[in-house]
Amino acid sequence: MRKAVKIHKEDIEDVIALTPVQEGILYHYLKEPEGKLYHEELRLCLTGKINIPKFEEAWNYVTRENEMLRTIFRWEKVKQPVQLILKEHTPNIIYSDGKVSNDTESFDLQTVPFSIELCHLNEGEYEMVLRH
Repeated sequence: MRKAVKIHKEDIEDVIALTPVQEGILYHYLKEPEGKLYHEELRLCLTGKINIPKFEEAWNYVTRENEMLRTIFRWEKVKQPVQLILKEHTPNIIYSDGKVSNDTESFDLQTVPFSIELCHLNEGEYEMVLRH
């Protein structure tokens, strides 16, 4: 677990208490920070030509419209754990060639725990992996 990155008040859209389910997830995360108990991965096969600038533009739009993709968690130096919804966040997009990366890293809940990997497999064939 890394040290929390300082977030400025003006970069925060909202502060919300954790739900009981989120408190349970945080408990397990703190107990085993390198674990992947709640790590979800969705793999999709895509065919055709992908316009990378449009791909990035689309994911920026999705992130803007879905606050959970802009949410980080804080539990140190606060009375109770909270989720901070950031006003803006550029999604973490990873590009790979030939083979999807072997994702062995656990998420750091002090940063936005969402990433997209676009792997170019063959001409006109891609695999997109969403991790959250």
